[in-house]
Amino acid sequence: MLRHCGYVIGIGLLLLNQAMAQAPLNLVTMDYPPYTYEERGEAEGFATDILRETFRRMEIPISITVIPWARGIAEMKKGTVDGIFTIYRKVEREKFADFSEEILVMELVSLFVLADSPITFDGDLVTLLKQYRFGTVRGYSYGKAFDEAKKLEGIKKPTEVATSEQNVLKLLKKRYSIMVHDKYVALDILRRLNKTERVKELIPSVQEVPAYFAFSKASKYPNLREIRTKYDAALLQLKVDGTYGQIIDSFFKNK
Repeated sequence: MLRHCGYVIGIGLLLLNQAMAQAPLNLVTMDYPPYTYEERGEAEGFATDILRETFRRMEIPISITVIPWARGIAEMKKGTVDGIFTIYRKVEREKFADFSEEILVMELVSLFVLADSPITFDGDLVTLLKQYRFGTVRGYSYGKAFDEAKKLEGIKKPTEVATSEQNVLKLLKKRYSIMVHDKYVALDILRRLNKTERVKELIPSVQEVPAYFAFSKASKYPNLREIRTKYDAALLQLKVDGTYGQIIDSFFKNK
């Protein structure tokens, strides 16, 4: 009788695990266009598109919900969601998050000028800051290099605005010579304003910040460590075969 009960329980647990394995991974992200955002009740953005294609190739169903960032972190800690993106890798977050090895997106802090501007950039921020007026968004950090350079003596204090859209518009109106901004956020705003041809990006970027996908260590979804390994391999393949770049390019061309 006991043996029979054990057999029934074992079968029940096996079926439960199979049911869980077939259930979608419950993933969350925040509203940060054009990387991730919600439109007509669906999660959108080029980082979202990259993630969807990665899991499609893995044949693992996913469900993506856009929620406030603080709530997403709290649910990761509790294990009420299975994963989160895009997230910066920090030591304190590794206590509750199992980070992918492959970078999901590289967030680039770039300098932008009007298309006919003669200004060039060779990586020497201090010289540029002494010569030209910069535009920034109030409260944003643009990486260690920029944040430290603007504290030096003889530097022109950047003009601060409240939003990214205001930053772009003031550059277009020639209120300052150089705009500092996240590359893809700026490109998305210019695209929506139909002003892409009016502005150019200076090379190289000021800062590159890697952002990742991470699984919740408290999640009860089965075999997450194995899934993470497969995820890294699938995302790498997207990059190698060119699909990764095509997703980003097509996002800005087709929107």
